[in-house]
Amino acid sequence: MKRLVLAFSIAALLAGCDGAEDERENHLVVAVDATYQPMEYYENNELVGFDIDLFRAIAEKAGYTVEFVNQPWDGIIPGLEAGEYDAIASSMTITEKRSKKVLFTDPYYDAGQVIAVREDEEGIKGLDDLSGKKIGTQRGTTGTEEAKKVSGAEVVEYDSIDHAFLDLKNRQVDAVINDDPVSRRLVALKPGYKLIGLPLTQEKYGIAVRKDATELAGKLNKALAEVKADGTWERLRKKWFEGQRESERMEILGYLAGGMAVTLKLMAAALVVGMVLGLFVALARLSRFRALSWPARVYVEVIRGLPLLVLILFLYYGLPQAFEGTFRVDKFTSAVAAFGICYGAYTAEIFRAGIQSVDPGQTEAARALGLSHFQALRTVVLPQAVRNILPALVNEAVALLKDTSLAAVIALPEITQLARNKIASTYETFRIWGTAAFLYLVLTLGLTFLARVLEKRQRHGTADRLRPRLA
Repeated sequence: MKRLVLAFSIAALLAGCDGAEDERENHLVVAVDATYQPMEYYENNELVGFDIDLFRAIAEKAGYTVEFVNQPWDGIIPGLEAGEYDAIASSMTITEKRSKKVLFTDPYYDAGQVIAVREDEEGIKGLDDLSGKKIGTQRGTTGTEEAKKVSGAEVVEYDSIDHAFLDLKNRQVDAVINDDPVSRRLVALKPGYKLIGLPLTQEKYGIAVRKDATELAGKLNKALAEVKADGTWERLRKKWFEGQRESERMEILGYLAGGMAVTLKLMAAALVVGMVLGLFVALARLSRFRALSWPARVYVEVIRGLPLLVLILFLYYGLPQAFEGTFRVDKFTSAVAAFGICYGAYTAEIFRAGIQSVDPGQTEAARALGLSHFQALRTVVLPQAVRNILPALVNEAVALLKDTSLAAVIALPEITQLARNKIASTYETFRIWGTAAFLYLVLTLGLTFLARVLEKRQRHGTADRLRPRLA
């Protein structure tokens, strides 16, 4: 009987494993750059748009479940190559250059590059009039390639196209070259812009998958043909390009406050990593053994010489690509590692200075009373060192809290990234960035207040704790 139960249990377990494996095989993770209204953008904290609805319809026809992830445009192809996701459905123009890195499906939308100017602009009638002007484009797009063909023009590249249009409105650039559907939609919804001339190019959008994913591309092509044949594609086109749909004006404070938890979680995790790493590196630097002190010194000098932004991009994009997709980490882990490594180098020097500030005679006295070197360090030196360096550590923690905004470069949904998402659909920069600044101020003031309380307790408690141990 026991053997029979065991056999059934094993069979059920194997069946469950097979089911989970099948579920993973039939699940697609798809990347979009959610700053491209009406193709893909955030509304009510949800990804919406023509590309989103179309890929859901294609995935349903092909028998897949789908999960969308937001990814900055300049890292969207490296992320696909590194295996972070299975496909890109983000209004990507099919070009010969991109086709060397990714495999495109059949085209799903015909587009082109158009010129947008301010509504009161009378001196620019076409491409030739842009010579000697400033042209705004989104980095890594075919719009940038077209702008660079204009003789004498200064091309200003932006991370997202909404920033280019905002600079156009603020007269920082003279024109914007961008995809037709996105530009046309923005001009229809937002006053102060107009399109001039005919499209500069004839382009086609395609879904991108990895070069070796030929089977997936075939299934998506078949499903795309079915979606076009049954009228779904046309229905979605009318919904997103002919309707009077406009983004809802969400309550900004409540929306951005949703990123506070991620910001605090990221700061806390990175702070723990940085403090622990910094303490060990500081002790290694103070060691008499060169095998410990020299590597610690090299670590501090190298890491302090690297920009934090570069370190974040290297860990999230560079390492997975170097390992050809066999090594992958999620956005949060990459950010924690980058911040922890960086701040570990700075806190190491703070800890080292704090330890050296304690009178060496106290260590000698503790050793004379029978304490080991480790006990003297733990009970005598470190408590006084921490008390001396607490203000400096608080400053580092506040700086770390503010620097978490850099995680927006890999689309981690903290306060800054949520602000960027919201601006992409509303263009209300003053209110949104003002609210984001207010939230950061609340967090930093709260952290500073907490640190002052701890510093006060530390100041009054250290001497009382030391007396009985040395008595």
